[in-house]
Amino acid sequence: YIDAALRRHGAEVPIVLVTLDPRTDSPAHLARFKREHGLPDRWHLLQGDDAHTRALAGRLGTHVAYDDAHIDHDVRFAVVDREGRIARTYEGWDFDPEDAVRGL
Repeated sequence: YIDAALRRHGAEVPIVLVTLDPRTDSPAHLARFKREHGLPDRWHLLQGDDAHTRALAGRLGTHVAYDDAHIDHDVRFAVVDREGRIARTYEGWDFDPEDAVRGL
């Protein structure tokens, strides 16, 4: 949804997806996911170490529950400005993509 809204507004901004499961989602796994879903080059799928991943989740206010088999987490979408500051956040899948791209 967000990508379509960006295209409607002529915005070619990078989109960054960060896995919350760095133990399972290796760079190769993420590259395969990107390829299989036909995501454009401006989409960047990232994986960090466990400590940095948890710190990012905390900074974004994303609640994550880890266990041995998998993780459970809420969904958080953040709009980051040119200075790297979080401008707006949206929780869950039920947000208005037009609102998210307004002002970009």
